[in-house]
Amino acid sequence: MALSNAFDSWLSTLFEQAIMSSKASDKSFALVAVGSYGRQELGPSSDLDLVLIHEDGVIPDEVAESLWYPIWDAGVDLDHSVRTISTARKVAAGDIKAFTGLLDTRAISGNEELARELRNSIHHDWRANAKSVLPQLSHLVAERRKTHGELFQLLEPNIKESYGGIRDAGIVSHLGSTWLVDTPRTEWEVAKDFLLDVRDAMSLSLNGDRLHMQSQSTVALEMGLADAETLLREIYLASRKIAYTSELTWYRINELLHQEKPNIRQLFSGLRGSSGKIREPLAQGVIDSGGEITLARNADLASDPGLLLRIAGASALTQKPISPYLLEREVSTRTPWDREMRESFVSLLGSGSGLLTTWEALDQHGIIEKWFPEWSILRSAPQFNALHEFTVDRHLIECVMQSQSFVRTVERPDLLLVAAFLHDIGKCQDGDHSEIGAEMTRVIAPRMAFDLSDTKILERLVLHHLLLPDIATKRDLDDPEVIIDIASKVVDTQALDLLLALSLADSRATGPSLRSRWREGLLKDLAGRVRLHLNGGARFLQPVEVTDIHLRAANQDGLFLEITREDHGFRITVGAPDQIGLVAKVAGILAMNRLAVRAAKISTLGERAIQEWYVRPLFGDPPAQEILYTDLDRSVSGTFDIEAAMAKRTLQSTSRPGGTPPVQAQVSIERVSGTQVVLEVRAPDAPALLYKIASCIAREGVEVVGAKISTLGVDTVDVFFVKEAGGAELSESSARSLVKALESELALLRDGAPVTLG
Repeated sequence: MALSNAFDSWLSTLFEQAIMSSKASDKSFALVAVGSYGRQELGPSSDLDLVLIHEDGVIPDEVAESLWYPIWDAGVDLDHSVRTISTARKVAAGDIKAFTGLLDTRAISGNEELARELRNSIHHDWRANAKSVLPQLSHLVAERRKTHGELFQLLEPNIKESYGGIRDAGIVSHLGSTWLVDTPRTEWEVAKDFLLDVRDAMSLSLNGDRLHMQSQSTVALEMGLADAETLLREIYLASRKIAYTSELTWYRINELLHQEKPNIRQLFSGLRGSSGKIREPLAQGVIDSGGEITLARNADLASDPGLLLRIAGASALTQKPISPYLLEREVSTRTPWDREMRESFVSLLGSGSGLLTTWEALDQHGIIEKWFPEWSILRSAPQFNALHEFTVDRHLIECVMQSQSFVRTVERPDLLLVAAFLHDIGKCQDGDHSEIGAEMTRVIAPRMAFDLSDTKILERLVLHHLLLPDIATKRDLDDPEVIIDIASKVVDTQALDLLLALSLADSRATGPSLRSRWREGLLKDLAGRVRLHLNGGARFLQPVEVTDIHLRAANQDGLFLEITREDHGFRITVGAPDQIGLVAKVAGILAMNRLAVRAAKISTLGERAIQEWYVRPLFGDPPAQEILYTDLDRSVSGTFDIEAAMAKRTLQSTSRPGGTPPVQAQVSIERVSGTQVVLEVRAPDAPALLYKIASCIAREGVEVVGAKISTLGVDTVDVFFVKEAGGAELSESSARSLVKALESELALLRDGAPVTLG
């Protein structure tokens, strides 16, 4: 501001001299500053953006020449124009850059009433025409982001032009001036002031707005910061505040325009869009209110420690922001977590491309650090490594997002997603980050409700997350000792599959130089050799524990059904005479009653099928046990048409956002022993999906003698142990026919068509 004030004083003197020399009336002219000078954000290398405003009918040439020439003679860079108010408004209407510059009009000298009239007219036009001119502004923002990159991810950022920089802070202010939406209550103005200070410090050693690496230590010293790394980290944190505010403001504008014109295209590509739905329940205590994710009426963050995790998962999945009211509240977190909290967190990690924006919102409000205090040291930590495209914290989230494409290749997708999140948790400390990270994982995993066995696997994955890439690119894979050594570290094929998926995701999340088919081919070749050495890979259904409820279900004639409340949902135990299609009938009844299946175990005891379903109501409480029993009894006896009943009820669902690529379901069948055949289906979760799969199996005349069902994130992993009707071993032809039928049935999911039943 001091520099702007100094120029104001000098220019006021020049203006008065120009008026006197031309014998004009100072009431007919006003000298105004626009752009950054108008905002009093002038830097040592900034241009002077000036407009000489004059009344209609006045010839301004002599005053203008007398004013501009002394400025040029002084060697000051000048961007100038001479306008009447009417011509200034016309120029603004046809040039979005001129329009936004004039929004920051500030009188320097002359007729203040004339300057005030210009400012008021421009702001009136901006508000009146905002809906038609904002697409132009959004296009400029997108193009600049593409050209200059994101400030908070660049080792040599442009403080002004990179996305999240000084220019975007000005645009946030302009968006607020439309009066269409409120600017989010973040610290973006404080962040802007910090970047302005950095720019001023840069002017002592640099020309321009790009912060080159060789000058970063000097600028850090000028700013009173310890070193270049600290400088970059502070710049990144400030830039993220501005970028987050920018994206949330654009989202709110998109929502407003969508409500007025439902078919309007989004102004800012890549931002979240609206579904237009109002108060749709998404999970227990979680509501989609149309434009944002918020609480159900009776939900309470204070008494439900897992609620915020469910809210976050719903936000990421729907690609809608969390209500600012919730983010700004003081939320306490409970440690250690329970199983439900852990599963909700895994669902958040597996939620798709919406994870990134939701995570940023949580991080901006300090919520991630409440969940994981270890996160603070990683926030916006730069990586001075040409291989890395992202900061440490963003790399971890990018790795999680890359690992989402591998969840169907491993037995434990939850361990893969969490390992991706933790694999570099040991960075920014002295020592081997893999060893440090493994020690930290040994503490973090139990806090997340992982048992000792899972904790050891996660610890091993973090410790060895660089093992396969290092060996594949640096050692002779024909050397038996190399393979034996890796096998001793990996221990078993389950961990090997997880480690391979983590290694591939990590490489893809690091940067372009590591994203190559050749490199991935080496990793897969190495993993294949280790797998052969371990001689593993077969998966067997764990024997079902025979409990009292199992015995009662097995010994009772006819249908048995019992609902018991679990810590985080309900367990529904079903016993019935074994028959083809029983799994489909039970799954259909559960779907019809809006019970989301989280897991299931299905087995046979003698002539009876015993099924345990772990469910959560989509909203509210489950139906009474008597109602479920009646529905299921009629279905088993063949007197109840499930499909017709379900067709009359609109199933609540959260569809994949339009920008997410469709995912093809995977169906595989494997003979794991001389008498046992395993069918595995991995697919995006959808309403009545399990009913759809089980019905298809039944239509093929195949009997399900056991099953393990699980839902992780947005995917389901369903494993069925199958035989021919009557108990004979499944033939090769029946197996091929079954796979073909399921692939055809599930193709609708890939194509985005609605799920049809039967």
